[in-house]
Amino acid sequence: GAVRLSAMADYRTGSTILNVSEIQNCFFGTCRGLADPHASLADQAAAQAALKGGYTGFASSGRFLAVRELSASYTIPQRAAGVLRARGAQLSLSGRNLGYFMREFEGFSVESTQAIPSDGLGPQNPGPPMARYWILRLTLDY
Repeated sequence: GAVRLSAMADYRTGSTILNVSEIQNCFFGTCRGLADPHASLADQAAAQAALKGGYTGFASSGRFLAVRELSASYTIPQRAAGVLRARGAQLSLSGRNLGYFMREFEGFSVESTQAIPSDGLGPQNPGPPMARYWILRLTLDY
């Protein structure tokens, strides 16, 4: 009973996402379908269609499973906690925004493109993905 493990995940489905960054790259001639001579025929067709105003070749399912948090907590024995004049103590390590699974979207981040634009002009440039970080916490009971 001294160690506690926990996890939190987020599953989303039912949406379609456009890879706006890759569409914009096509306008500059730098998307894979235009710039890579070994690109698949599907990528080449999508690039040519984008130049003519057709973007469905850059649409993919917005389904994903995100690992939001994994954590482990250790209850420090009372004798050791007493060194700090505490009745009890716990040491926890948590990792947040650890990764995406089951995703089809090939863009930068499956979530950064889902924001509603403020100017009403349609999809905007995507932002960076959610930051991944680690937290080490010591909790003392007095």
